[in-house]
Amino acid sequence: MRPTAVLSGAVLLGALALGLAACGGSDSNGSTYVEPKGPVVKTLKVEAGNLWFKPEELDAPPGI
Repeated sequence: MRPTAVLSGAVLLGALALGLAACGGSDSNGSTYVEPKGPVVKTLKVEAGNLWFKPEELDAPPGI
């Protein structure tokens, strides 16, 4: 086996390992979502398809 082929393989495996390590998540469950408290004020109903929504526009007061 040629030394350049071995070196190329080692570089490729190193890059793959580095890429997989970079994609890993953290163990610290860093979710910032906070569940809202209180009663539901109003519900907006929307139907959705691949390329459409019904109704096309929604109108609601702030805070809903």
